[in-house]
Amino acid sequence: MKTLLARDSRLACLGSKAGIHKHTWKWDGEVLDAPENFKSKEVSKLGVLDTILQPELYPDLYGDIHHVVRINYYPPRGDNKEGWDNIDIFGWLGYPMQIKVDFLCRDSILALQLSLI
Repeated sequence: MKTLLARDSRLACLGSKAGIHKHTWKWDGEVLDAPENFKSKEVSKLGVLDTILQPELYPDLYGDIHHVVRINYYPPRGDNKEGWDNIDIFGWLGYPMQIKVDFLCRDSILALQLSLI
């Protein structure tokens, strides 16, 4: 979700100041509960935004983004995944706005579609 929103925000020339992404799941969350495993995931999630938004080309829009990633291990969720995204954006004349997404899915269904392609 974050990569789709980032791409569309850049195309619309909407700037961003911050993003908070929190995910709750069981299987991956169990592995990512270990700090050394989470660090790798955090770096990859943060790096994808730089690739899409290109802050070096658009410093006024994306040069100073505060980005937080949290992944919580929650066993009762099972294969279900829930992701909350809050993105603080600004438009023309710096007018502040927010995008909020609550994404609920099944991890195995998402992975299955990718493996069939």
